[in-house]
Amino acid sequence: MSGALARKLCRRLKDAGHSAYVVGGWTRDTLLGRPCGDLDLATSAHPEQVTALFDRVYPTGIAHGTVTVVEGEQPIEITTYRREGLYSDGRRPDSVNFVSTIEEDLARRDFTVNAIAWEPLEDRYVDPFDGLADLKTRTLRAVGKPEERFREDGLRLLRGMRFAATHHLMPAPGLEDIMSATNGALHGIASERIEREFSLLFERAEQPSIGLNLALRCGFFEIVLPELLPLVGQAQNRHHAFDCWQHTLAAVDAVPSGHVAVRWAALMHDLGKPHSAEEHEENKGEFRFFGHEKISLEQARQIGERLRFSGHRRRRVEGLVATHMLHPNDDWSEAALRRLLRKIEPQNLDDYLLLKRADIRAKGTPDVASILLDVDEVELRLRAELEKGSALSRKDLAVDGRQLSAALDRPAGPWLGPLLAHLLDQVIEDPSRNDEETLLRLAKLWLEL
Repeated sequence: MSGALARKLCRRLKDAGHSAYVVGGWTRDTLLGRPCGDLDLATSAHPEQVTALFDRVYPTGIAHGTVTVVEGEQPIEITTYRREGLYSDGRRPDSVNFVSTIEEDLARRDFTVNAIAWEPLEDRYVDPFDGLADLKTRTLRAVGKPEERFREDGLRLLRGMRFAATHHLMPAPGLEDIMSATNGALHGIASERIEREFSLLFERAEQPSIGLNLALRCGFFEIVLPELLPLVGQAQNRHHAFDCWQHTLAAVDAVPSGHVAVRWAALMHDLGKPHSAEEHEENKGEFRFFGHEKISLEQARQIGERLRFSGHRRRRVEGLVATHMLHPNDDWSEAALRRLLRKIEPQNLDDYLLLKRADIRAKGTPDVASILLDVDEVELRLRAELEKGSALSRKDLAVDGRQLSAALDRPAGPWLGPLLAHLLDQVIEDPSRNDEETLLRLAKLWLEL
C-alpha cells in the first residue's frame, strides 16, 4: 500500500515539475524485507509548493522544510532537499539551507544505510555512499567522516547503538573507536531523546543486548545510565550462571520485543545487587544480596525521573522492580495469592509474569526448566483467583467511605483510609466477609480497639 501511495505522491510532485524520492527507514527496511514504518519523502519542491499541491497539509516542521501531507488516514512527511549548518549545541543545526539535488540531501544523513533514496516512478535507487552494499554485508558505517557526524549530533551515537541491535549491523572497522572517542557528545542530549532511543531499542530489537553491549564498550553508560556500571563483573552465586551484567542482558533479551516497560524493568531489576552484595562466609566467591530490590527500586525511580518517563511508565516499571523478588509457589495459600495480586495489581499480572519468566531464564542454570513449570502452575492459580472476582482493592469492597461515615455516625476524615485498608485486608483473607453487614461489624470492632 505504501509503495502505491509513494508513487501517487511522487507523480503529483513530478507532474508539477519537481523531483521526489522515498527516503529514510522505509527505504532501508523495504530493502531488508522488514516491516516498514512511516513513509517519508524528500523533494526539490519548497514547502509552499508542496502545500499548494495537496489538500490536507500541516506545517509540522516548516523551519526545517518539512510539511505533513495526510492521504486518507496516513500522514507522510515531505521535506525539501536541504543542507544543515553547524551544530553549535551538538543537538540541532544552527541553520538549514535548501539545496537542489537528492545527493546533497543524503550527505547530511547519519549512516549509509539511511542514506539511500528510492525513485518509485522509475524504480531506481540513488545511493551515493554505498548503503546498498552495507545493507548486504550488514555493516554500520557513518556517512562521510564519522567524527563529524557524531559531534554534530550526539544522538547519532545512540541511534548507532539501536541500529546495531534492531538491524543486526556490525560496526565498520574503526567505528567503535570513534564512537568511544566522541561519546562526550552525549552530554548535550536531552533526557527525552535518550529515553526514546532506549525505548525504541526495547520495542524493536529481538536482542537488545547487542546494542547494550555496544553502548558499554563505547562508554555511553558513564554519561547516560551510570547506574548500570556496577553490575559489570559483579559475581553472584551457584543459583546463577552469569554475573549481574550478563544476567541483566539475558533478562532483557528474554522479554519479547514490544514490551517496552517490562524490558526497562528487566534492565533495572538488579541495580541494587552490587550495593547490597555480601560474600558468603563459608562459600567464598558467592554473594548474597539481601534487600537489593529496595535499592533497585530507588535507583529505578531516579532513572525514571531523570529520563522523564511518563507517569504511567514510571508506575509500571517501579511496580515490577519492587515485586520481582516475590516468588509464589504451590505452598502459598489462596489468601497469599490474593495478597500478591493486590500488590502487583490485576492489570499488571501479564507484565509480572513476563518479567518473572525472563528473570528465571536469565539464571542460565540447569534447574530453569523446572522452575518455569512451577511458574506455570502458579499462573493457573492466580488467574483462577481473578476469575472468582475476589475483592483486591478498596473499590471492590461492599461498603465505601460514605457508607461507613453514615453507619458509624462519624464525619468523614483521615480515619477512613486506615479503616478501609483494614477491611480490605480482612476480605482478602476471607472473601466471604465482603458484605455490608459483616464489614460494618468489623469496622465497629476496629474503631473500638
